[in-house]
Amino acid sequence: MYVGTRSGQKWGEKYFDWNGEKDRLPQKGETLTATGSVHLREALGCRAPIIGAIAPEEQVRVLQARIVANCHHWVQVKRIQKKEH
Repeated sequence: MYVGTRSGQKWGEKYFDWNGEKDRLPQKGETLTATGSVHLREALGCRAPIIGAIAPEEQVRVLQARIVANCHHWVQVKRIQKKEH
């Protein structure tokens, strides 16, 4: 699953809150917390089919991050499963 944002937007400004420096892409293994509903896409690119959404406050783990065409930042993520009590 992938999420993206345009370059020039810092990661905490619109989509995610995380503990890293806002001027760099998140690194593999870091955790992101959604600040709003974020579309999940099945592949890189803004035209890739939407396959779901991350809900506000939901956490995801970064698998890889990169900058692709049109100055978009894309991060491949995996949902963090909530532990059942």
